[in-house]
Amino acid sequence: MACRPGLIAVAAAVASTPALASAAAPGCDGILPPQQVAPGMRPLTPEDLVRLRDIGPPDAESFAAPLFSLSPDGRRAAFQIRRADPERNQYCLAMVVLDLAPGARPTVVDQGGDLLLLKVDAAGTADFPTGIPDVVTPRWSPDGRWIAFLKRTGGTTQVWRAAADGSGSARLTNAPDDVVDFRIGADGKSLLYATRPALRREREAIEREGLSGYHYDDRWAPVDGNHPFPAPPIGREVERLDLATGDVGPASPGEAAALSGAGTLIAAGSTPPGPGDGSPWISATDLTGGAAPGSLDGPTRPAAPPCPPGRR
Repeated sequence: MACRPGLIAVAAAVASTPALASAAAPGCDGILPPQQVAPGMRPLTPEDLVRLRDIGPPDAESFAAPLFSLSPDGRRAAFQIRRADPERNQYCLAMVVLDLAPGARPTVVDQGGDLLLLKVDAAGTADFPTGIPDVVTPRWSPDGRWIAFLKRTGGTTQVWRAAADGSGSARLTNAPDDVVDFRIGADGKSLLYATRPALRREREAIEREGLSGYHYDDRWAPVDGNHPFPAPPIGREVERLDLATGDVGPASPGEAAALSGAGTLIAAGSTPPGPGDGSPWISATDLTGGAAPGSLDGPTRPAAPPCPPGRR
């Protein structure tokens, strides 16, 4: 009999979808895998491949924020699932919360919205479109009762909040410009969020420039647009939202520094849900330190003893 090294066991989870404040788009009821799959075989079709479910970035080493985050007690993970719908030529999107206990099933806490595409400041252009799906990193409230995340609807990207138990979701911010980053206050009563109003003003200036003709310079990328791009650097403006009153005001210099574009996105590291209970767990790390966005880990069986001499 062949000797084999120890194997890593990882639990898979599936779930049904609870009622939400934002209803699922037509054709998006199957955003999660079915609990049971009918037996039998059939030919694989291109539509099957298009409808594969995805989390995180296509390339985990490039421009990738952490694709999931852990609850304060380390027992739940939150992340976004996306699935293409070829019939509507759109994406089905859902934010889910998964209990890391054995046998748990994910809970859909929010559905809908448009696919967020990654934009970068590079090669003399600001907000340059890459065509790569952006990673939406949810963040937990200090008490673990809700998560906040970026969601694009109606042509604008804002911060939304969803109850971790799936009881509902709603928009938190109503900024005139797209929100590009945010943090939840340590007390859970405030939200810091960053926008780039200067980007809008630069685009308005480019439109005015076009009335008399554009100057062809380093701002151009002809294969990606028929007008110049804004030139970096384009700064951020950070505001503070009081979650109890809805009042919005400027952030303090210290608060604004937390959203300067660098710094930790989520807490690094985690511990198994229980000592020796056989549960899988998630280790979340921060890409700004050069590490991978995270990994799903599980208990390892004891290593098999070495094969006796002369046996295979």
